[in-house]
Order: sequence, then C-alpha cells, then structure tokens
Amino acid sequence: MGYFIGANGRTVDKREILKWFELAAEQRDPLALYYAANIYMEEMSGGIRKLESRATGCLEEAAILGNVKAQLILANFYSSRNGGTEDERTGVLYLALVYGLNKHELLA
Repeated sequence: MGYFIGANGRTVDKREILKWFELAAEQRDPLALYYAANIYMEEMSGGIRKLESRATGCLEEAAILGNVKAQLILANFYSSRNGGTEDERTGVLYLALVYGLNKHELLA
C-alpha cells in the first residue's frame, strides 16, 4: 500500500495502485471498486469513453455493494444529467440506497 500514499519514501504509482485495486475489485470489494473508479476518472483527460465506462461500472457495482460514497456520486451524476426522466429516476434510486430506502417503498 506504500504506492497508494507514498509511504516509506515511495512515489505514488497510479498504475501499481490500479493493478492492486483491480485485483480486489475482481473479488467485488466495494472500497476497491470505488478507488478504481476514482483512478479511472482522474485518467479521463479528454473524455476517453473506455475509461468513463469502466469508472461508471466500478461505481455502480460499488454502490450496489453498499459503498455510500459511490451511491452519492451516482445520485448526483444522474440527477444533474440532462437525460430526462430515466436519469432523474436513476438518481433518486441511488439516493434511496444512501438512505436505506427500499425501491418499492420509494416508488409507491
């Protein structure tokens, strides 16, 4: 983990960090998925679609597995998009996850 925080005189190596987070993400670790998504987002200079898709996928899986930060990011992302009713509904559902609401209770 020294690569992640620059401990013991090591420089921060995002490729090395991402390698380890991807390994943990393969095991569906919510925190690793969240951190991997953040690294993908940082690397998205110029809006690279492949990285955007990876970042969103990691965030969505982390959110489903209970990572509150991922849930909040997705709630904000979908709520602020101009994709119409479907995006607004998706944003509300992610916000419901944050507050522990059941999807059926929310839509009733």
